[in-house]
Amino acid sequence: MMVGKLPLRDYQIQCQEAVKSSFANGINRQLIALPTGTGKTVIFANLPQTLGVRKAIVLAHREELLDQAADKIRQINPDLNVQVEQADRHASPMMADVVVASVPTIGRENSPRLKNFDPDAWPLVICDEAHHSIAKSYMNIFNHFGIFENSKRLLVGVTATPNRGDKVGLSEVYQDIVFQKNLRDMIEAKWLSPITAYRIKTGEDITGVRVSAGDFVESELSEAIDTERRNNLAVEAYRNYCEGRRCLVFCVDKNHTRHMAEAFEKANISCGIVLGDTPSQERFETLRALELGEIKVVVNCMVLTEGYDCPPLSAIIMARPTKSGLLYTQCIGRGTRISEGKENLIVIDLTDNSRNHQLVTLPSLFGLKPEFELKGKSITDTLEIVEDLEKKHPYARLNEAESLEDIDKRIEKFDILKQAVLDNSVTQYSRYTWIKSPQGYSIFLSGDNKAKLLITENLLGKYELFSHGTKVTTCDNIALAFNEGDKYLDTNFQDQVVLYRQDARWRDAIASPKQKDLLHKLSISFPDDITKGQASLLISTKLAAR
Repeated sequence: MMVGKLPLRDYQIQCQEAVKSSFANGINRQLIALPTGTGKTVIFANLPQTLGVRKAIVLAHREELLDQAADKIRQINPDLNVQVEQADRHASPMMADVVVASVPTIGRENSPRLKNFDPDAWPLVICDEAHHSIAKSYMNIFNHFGIFENSKRLLVGVTATPNRGDKVGLSEVYQDIVFQKNLRDMIEAKWLSPITAYRIKTGEDITGVRVSAGDFVESELSEAIDTERRNNLAVEAYRNYCEGRRCLVFCVDKNHTRHMAEAFEKANISCGIVLGDTPSQERFETLRALELGEIKVVVNCMVLTEGYDCPPLSAIIMARPTKSGLLYTQCIGRGTRISEGKENLIVIDLTDNSRNHQLVTLPSLFGLKPEFELKGKSITDTLEIVEDLEKKHPYARLNEAESLEDIDKRIEKFDILKQAVLDNSVTQYSRYTWIKSPQGYSIFLSGDNKAKLLITENLLGKYELFSHGTKVTTCDNIALAFNEGDKYLDTNFQDQVVLYRQDARWRDAIASPKQKDLLHKLSISFPDDITKGQASLLISTKLAAR
C-alpha cells in the first residue's frame, strides 16, 4: 500500500485498520504501542486519510517532535495545510487542516491559544509520546476538545513506552490498546536491529541513593557514581566491544556528562557533548557530525531520550543506572533503527552494587534477571534458548538464572517436588489451583488439555479473564481477577471444581497409575511416593509451558 510518498509496512496497515474498526465499535480513546523506530509518525500521519477527516490536532511536547511530525504529515498529505502552534509560531485554525501543537504552549490552564480552536471543528486529536498524557497540561487539552464526553471525538495516543515509571496508569485516559507490537516482535520481524549486550560491573555502591518518583535522585546518584575509575570503565568498554561504532553515552547530570566526555577525550576518542542548555546550532552540528561518522561518541544527560533519530547509531552505553523501564527503553530506542551496513546494536550496561534497588538492564527489559550475563550474545537468540529450556524443564526456576551457564547448572540440580507448589498470589487470593505460566495463570479444564481458563495482565495494568480464548471480564487488580475466575468456575463447571480445589482431600493420596503414566509421557521424572496433588500440579505446569 502506497500513501503519499511512503509505502506502508504490513503492521502499519493493520494498525490503521485497528484504529478505524475500534472507533466504529465505540472506542474513542485509543492507544497504539509500538517500539521506537517502527514508524509511529508514519502511522498517525496517515490517519486523516484513513479516517476520512480533514481537520486534526497533533500534540507533542518538544520542538524536535513538532517539526518531525509536521514534515512527515506534509510529505504524506501534500494536499493538506499543515501548520505549527508553538511559541512565536501561530497556526490559523480557520486555514489549517492539521495543526501540530506544542503542549507547553496550549496546555496551560485557561490558555487563550487553546480557546482559539473550536472543538466541533477538530474531530481527531493525536497525542505523540502518549505516556505523558496523564499530565495536567495534556488533560486540559483533552477536556477542551471534549474527549471524555463526546464519543464522536477521537483521541489516538502513540507511544513506545505505555508503562509509566510512576506507575500511574494510562487507563485514566485511554480505553484500550487497539494495536501493539513489542521490541522483540519487531526485532524478530527484522524491522528493528538485533541487540547484543555486555554487563560491566563497576564496584561502585548505590545502595544508599534515595528514590523519588520511581527513579534515583539525580544529585545523589551522580555523587555516588561519577568517579574517574568508573568513567574510564565506560571508555574501556567502548574500546573492547564497540570501537569505531557511532555511540551514545547516557549520563546522570551535567557534571557526570562533562567528566565522561573528558575521559573519552583523554583516550583520544573523538567525542561530542550535548546538554540541556547546549545552543541549538551547536547541538545540530554535534549530532550531524555523529551521523556522518566525523565523531564516534556523543555523551548526554536526559536530552536525546526522545525525538532523536540516527539510524547508523550502533552502540549505547548506559552509564546512568536507572529503575525506570520507561527511561531505559527510551535510551536504547535511539539505536534500534535498521540501517544499511549495520549488523546490530551493542548495549553496554555499567552496573553498580546495590542491596535494595532493582535496576533495569537490557536482560530485565526482556524478562530475564537484571544480572543476566549476555556476554555479547543476541538478546532474542538468548530468549529462544531460555524459552526452549523452560518448556523442557518447567520446574527448574530458570527465570532466576544469571547466565546460560547458570541455567545448565540449575537443570542439573533442581528438585522437582519443590516446584510442585502454587504461586503465592494463587494461595492468597483463590480457592483453586491456578497454574503460573508465561501468559498468566491458567486452569486446564477436565477432558481437554487445550481448554482452559486464563488470567493475564494487559499493558494497561488491568487483569483479563479468558475462557476457551474468549474474554469474559476485565478487573482492576489480580485479587479481583482471581475472585471472578473462581466464581466463573463455580458457575460454569460445577461438576469439575473438586478437581481444582486447593484443600481437596484427594491431593494427599499416592498418585494413581494413570497420573504416573502421563508423567512418563510428558518426560517428567518423579519419585515413587509422589502424591496426586503433586502429580496434578506438575502435569498442569508442563501443559501451561507449552
